[in-house]
Amino acid sequence: MALNVVQVEAFQQLLLEVPRLVDQIERRSGGLAEQVLDWLKRVETALESNRIASVSRVAALRAQLLQAGRGIQGADVQVTGRPTRRKVQDATAAMALQRGNQLVHDVIAEREKGHRAGVPQPRPHDRVELHSAGHRRRCRPRRRISAARVARREIRRRGLSRSRPSVLSGALMSSITASVGASGDNLEADVRLVQSLLNRQDLSPLGPLAEDGRVGSATIEAIRHFQARAVGMSSPDGRVDPDGRTFKRLNGGGGQRGTGESAETRKADRDARARVVDPRVRETGVTTRIIDDLLPHLMEIRAKIISGYLSDADLFWKVNYHWEYLLEMVEHSQTLPVADDTLRELQRVRSTLLACPPRPARGYTTGALGKPEDTSSMDEITRRHSLVSQAKRSFKKVTADAELKTKSRKSAHAFDLAAAPVAHPASSKHSTGYALDIQGDNGAIKSTCKGHGATLVFDEKSHVHVEFADGVA
Repeated sequence: MALNVVQVEAFQQLLLEVPRLVDQIERRSGGLAEQVLDWLKRVETALESNRIASVSRVAALRAQLLQAGRGIQGADVQVTGRPTRRKVQDATAAMALQRGNQLVHDVIAEREKGHRAGVPQPRPHDRVELHSAGHRRRCRPRRRISAARVARREIRRRGLSRSRPSVLSGALMSSITASVGASGDNLEADVRLVQSLLNRQDLSPLGPLAEDGRVGSATIEAIRHFQARAVGMSSPDGRVDPDGRTFKRLNGGGGQRGTGESAETRKADRDARARVVDPRVRETGVTTRIIDDLLPHLMEIRAKIISGYLSDADLFWKVNYHWEYLLEMVEHSQTLPVADDTLRELQRVRSTLLACPPRPARGYTTGALGKPEDTSSMDEITRRHSLVSQAKRSFKKVTADAELKTKSRKSAHAFDLAAAPVAHPASSKHSTGYALDIQGDNGAIKSTCKGHGATLVFDEKSHVHVEFADGVA
């Protein structure tokens, strides 16, 4: 099927996103697989809307990347060193991006080939016979029209400017890849789309923007004007983010967390999120979407999200947090009125922990996420994780046997957290953005998350660990 100019520009815009994804690979940033999955899904949608059979190849790439997220390595994926889930996922994402990029190039090239094949190419002095209404006339064939001229004619027919490629493609292209405006990334294609969308709004008394792909004071002022008038922001920041409320409103949509039609709605939205999401929770685009979708349901129960996306460094830090917290609880338990054999068992747990302390040994339970920074080697952290897991099992048994919860002024939750398992850094789903830790009414949290598509719900007593394969149902 030959593509028209609108559809070609949709595929070209998808190609413009590839350099940004390659930069993510180079920086080894978290959330790469989710971004490539999103890109593949949009390629798949574009192919399917044009009834192009290669959509099945993109779907297969996406399936392979989803499998990699579960630790399954494809035969054509090469990983150096130990094949951890993160390494397999990133390598598969890079492979899928490379093949998807080539496939989109092939689609565009095939379109150009098909267009040239569909244009008559007679010799200059040939004559053809045309039959109409029962009579015959001879005429010279029309001159061959180039693909570029056809494209320009199509653009003029639609009354659109060539400077707005993102608008031409309709629903396929109604997205930006990075932030636009004050302190934004300001990629040219993204800026043009935002400028075009702003020009569709009533921004009086401001005049229309030049859709030139460059961010200046006029564009930032227009964004702030729109945020104040249409989004209801009391303190407009002049910036449009890909998954932000401003872009959703510009694009004619809205999230489940309210419409942002007034300052009061916006404030209520922020207050609701603050009640359910701990301010220390780190988020990627994937994590934010999951939280936004869960928020209306979690507001109906006692629940607080205490952990979301964690980088590899954060996960190593988390082992140290659990090491220090457990040591503090063991030392606290040693001050309780317990039998001598219980004291000896607590001392054994303490000795197990002190066999491999982090450097520095303290500050993880009181500092910010990631602070202080540990100077231990990878082998030491791996060994520490094994010892912490062993010590937690022993402490859990001592807590039950000696009934430590009834003898302490600390809450039962404190003992549950000390005994809660900690995932190995290389296997945690927190690094993908698809996992959350939620504290509160564990029964209600489990029921709510299961009812909205959680693929794993694990009650850790102190909180519930939930995972989603592809967002909230």
